[in-house]
Amino acid sequence: MSKMCLSNRSIVLVLIVAMVLSLCVGPGTALGTPLGVNPPVTYIRASLKAAALRYNVPSVILMAIAYQESGWRQFDANGNTVTGSDTTSLDIGIMQINSSGRTDVARLMTDIDYNIDTGAKMLDGKWKLTPGIGDRDRNVLENWYYAIWAYNGFSSTNNPNTPGGRHFQDSILALMARQVLGSDGQPLWPPVAVTPPSPALVVSPVGWIPTPQPVHYGDLYGGFNPGNPVGVLQGPADPGALAAAGEIGQVRITWSPSTAGSYTVLRYDIYRSQGAPDIQKAELVAETKPDATQFVDIGPLQRTPYYYWVLCEDIRGDVSNPVGPVEVQPIIMTSPITKIILVFTLDKPAVVMNGVTIPMDTAPELENGRTILPIRYIATPLGTQVLWDSKEQKVTLLGSKKVELWIGKPKATVDGIDVLIDPANPMVAPRISGGRTMLPLRFISETFGAEIVYDPLPRTVTVTLNKTT
Repeated sequence: MSKMCLSNRSIVLVLIVAMVLSLCVGPGTALGTPLGVNPPVTYIRASLKAAALRYNVPSVILMAIAYQESGWRQFDANGNTVTGSDTTSLDIGIMQINSSGRTDVARLMTDIDYNIDTGAKMLDGKWKLTPGIGDRDRNVLENWYYAIWAYNGFSSTNNPNTPGGRHFQDSILALMARQVLGSDGQPLWPPVAVTPPSPALVVSPVGWIPTPQPVHYGDLYGGFNPGNPVGVLQGPADPGALAAAGEIGQVRITWSPSTAGSYTVLRYDIYRSQGAPDIQKAELVAETKPDATQFVDIGPLQRTPYYYWVLCEDIRGDVSNPVGPVEVQPIIMTSPITKIILVFTLDKPAVVMNGVTIPMDTAPELENGRTILPIRYIATPLGTQVLWDSKEQKVTLLGSKKVELWIGKPKATVDGIDVLIDPANPMVAPRISGGRTMLPLRFISETFGAEIVYDPLPRTVTVTLNKTT
């Protein structure tokens, strides 16, 4: 978020604005306001408050940031989108959202509500990824010092100990204490004198500090200074046992469950950075269900190290500490593969694919004289899609053939024809073990045209598939 500048800066900006104007005809998004005209201040105030509360942000903070960034304007007096002065990218609109890496620039430039919502979501993300202050109660305004800092960049230039620095967060706190009147003659927000932390506590690297006193409350529970009506709050515990495994074209993240604090667990948030373990540059890549303990990141990813963090969030918006980073690199095949050789070892949780070792979360097992293993470690290399029908307890593999198998049943269908999975051993059937669907390796491999060889001495099973182009 750079300093606002309303003059034309580059040919790029002119072209973007021209493109947007050519695509956007008719009324704008706010109350039918024409494109290039700011809606009434009453509308902007309501939109800021609604977005803030939607992301569990005290609205006075979002309102002050919007005023600091743009003076509560999406458009200037000439009808052009208010943009920042960065020469390499644009800071756009009322919340000065940076355009770098974004695909929604046109909407950010024209839709004030969308711009506000994006800013609120970004501030919520900064709250989650910056070190905690005090008990991390979101309604305590003093606890937002780091998150406000990070909205403008969690860098040394904003550190209160940096002489001549930008100190964005201190400017916001000072602005929150002022009475700023809107065009309707009413205060844009109720002034509140938030207590900043002592610079002596903000050491490098920045870490947890106690809540500065006295404290002031926001409007997350109704009213700007109601006190904390719910008493001492406990956020969710940190997730545990974070691990990552690089797989073919994807990364699998696993963790052990968190435990709820004062409120029910809502979800797990997965963050990812590329190339360096910098959580402030991490992007939110997934929000899982509350009972999830794994996530598969299908990217698109490159052949480079990635770093992942996981945090738990409850229904009130309180979060655990981010757990991580865990480093991992996906397996990316850059040249055409004409032959796939998979080597599985019984009771060893890994498969060697064309010489590359890939961790498995469950090892192959010997059952009724046949090798069974989790479905994806054979289905994915063979180029098949896996479908699961929980009602019928059925697995469908779609590739060069359509294969259907049922949990606990020794029969399958191949392109609609009933077959025995193992005519010599009717006890061989798919089963579920530890939440994983285990399938007979030989049947799947040979059905899709692969050769399979078992070596009893090292207890290895080698699957070879010659691919046609």
